[in-house]
Amino acid sequence: MMGRDYRGSVSVPAAPSPAPRSVVVVGTGLAGLRTVAELRAQGFDGEVTVVGAEAVPPYDRPPLSKELFSRVEPVWLSGEGYGDLADLADRVLPGRRATAVRADDDGVDLTVGPADAGDPAQGHGAAGEALTLHADVAVLATGAEPVRPAGWTGAAELHTVADAAALRGRLSAGTRLVVVGAGWIGAELAGQAAAQGCAVTVVEAAPTPLHRQLGADLGARTAPWY
Repeated sequence: MMGRDYRGSVSVPAAPSPAPRSVVVVGTGLAGLRTVAELRAQGFDGEVTVVGAEAVPPYDRPPLSKELFSRVEPVWLSGEGYGDLADLADRVLPGRRATAVRADDDGVDLTVGPADAGDPAQGHGAAGEALTLHADVAVLATGAEPVRPAGWTGAAELHTVADAAALRGRLSAGTRLVVVGAGWIGAELAGQAAAQGCAVTVVEAAPTPLHRQLGADLGARTAPWY
């Protein structure tokens, strides 16, 4: 439909943008998996590529702290009704991390490289080289990363299955452990470690444990857990 503005010139509406035919999803956690599953559920039949820093399929993270010692094998999300990422996506590139992104009218160019270039398990040569992925749309679904203060090179983290395995190897009866943070992960880790006979100290900046999650009153009620 054409019309005239108040100056008498002809205005033509812009043509609609073509529907995207290719998508790159960065992140192989729950958010990345759900993104791909929803794209397919809504009828998207274009090319989907997924990039993830971890070299394992998507898994449920809460059991890493809730069941640190009682469950060694991850809870795979494909077995929890979320779908299998390998079946939903056209390409899955595990063990790779996005390092640069450039977007313009032609789409998105995403540079990805090995998640840990110094880890021989990630491979070398062609498998370890950086590559550029082009797509119409990029979705960043990487989730959060642990906050590590500068200089804390010896501090452990609990964020991935590899972190959990490393902690299991270090925590035994008599081990002295300091947990920084009394949120759910810190509380669950402290409980798991104490049950193994570790001497656990929990450090929390807020007035009570679980302060942000439960509030001051309920958080104070959890203090005897420690």
